[in-house]
Amino acid sequence: MSSRRALSCLGYRDRLGDGVLGEGSNLWDNPFSNESCLMRTANGGMCRINEFRRVGWRGGPRASSVHMRLYGTAASFETHAAGAVWVPHTGDIVDVTEKLTFRDTPVSPDDIGLSEDFQNDLPTSHAPVHPANRLPQEFKGLRNGHEGSHQFLVDDFVQAVAHHELPPVNVWEAAKYATPGIVAHESALRDGEMLAVADFGDSPR
Repeated sequence: MSSRRALSCLGYRDRLGDGVLGEGSNLWDNPFSNESCLMRTANGGMCRINEFRRVGWRGGPRASSVHMRLYGTAASFETHAAGAVWVPHTGDIVDVTEKLTFRDTPVSPDDIGLSEDFQNDLPTSHAPVHPANRLPQEFKGLRNGHEGSHQFLVDDFVQAVAHHELPPVNVWEAAKYATPGIVAHESALRDGEMLAVADFGDSPR
């Protein structure tokens, strides 16, 4: 376990009392509706991640849209309520909203009757940024949640099995993504205690 990879997370206990969030309201008995974590990365960088389930901010055309800001030394990327921008250190700000917006998305027959927000969370088309031409025709018209990533993850996995290759998002990569969140929740349960994050290493091939 590397001492450089560490984090501290605080949780907010929901006060609305509507039974949707809080202790006894979910399979994990999670007492928090919102959690905010500050992480120290292995290369000495910093990362703050908020997981907010009760917040008065929507942003973007879909309820699942993520309010995200990535700040680098050469450029940055920001999403906001009206869209998204690429901000180079030098030069003009570039509006990339159109590239990330799903267009002409019909509702899946399985989703008829769901609220509009839920329907928007599961688009059946792609945004211009997606290389949709690489996907099998059988995927056309199927749900494609989490900003259009689902179909690509499925195709990567099937291609990896068929060709005996390692998919881009493999178990080692998945551990890197998931472990900090698991440790962060434990930190929140311990009232923000600083905890180290295990490093499971890279794929052997």
